[in-house]
Amino acid sequence: MYSTRYLGSEKYGILSFAIAFAFHTIFMADIGIASVIVRDVARDKERTQKYFGNSIFLKIILAIITLFSTAAIGYALGYPSSTMEIVLIINPFAHCSLLLWHRQFYSSLHMRLWNISHWAA
Repeated sequence: MYSTRYLGSEKYGILSFAIAFAFHTIFMADIGIASVIVRDVARDKERTQKYFGNSIFLKIILAIITLFSTAAIGYALGYPSSTMEIVLIINPFAHCSLLLWHRQFYSSLHMRLWNISHWAA
């Protein structure tokens, strides 16, 4: 509410668009990696760290590609450069929040699998 009053309706609309545009494009950087990791970790729990490390590396590479593709899409659609600058500033933060969510998800998954394996033994 404070940001709306501080920015005004036009600038707040640009910020809202930038956030939405950035979060819509970051899903190109996932391309189903989370599903594959869950499946592979369920098959072989000892390789959890390896899978997690490889997925983070792959997601960083895909995030860089997504950043450039976001810029290309935005400029191709004719959005003003001032709006696209805000999108490109927000985009890395959106990727970081998604990576942190995945880290929490994988940690939770690992703990559940560990509990199940020790309970069943």
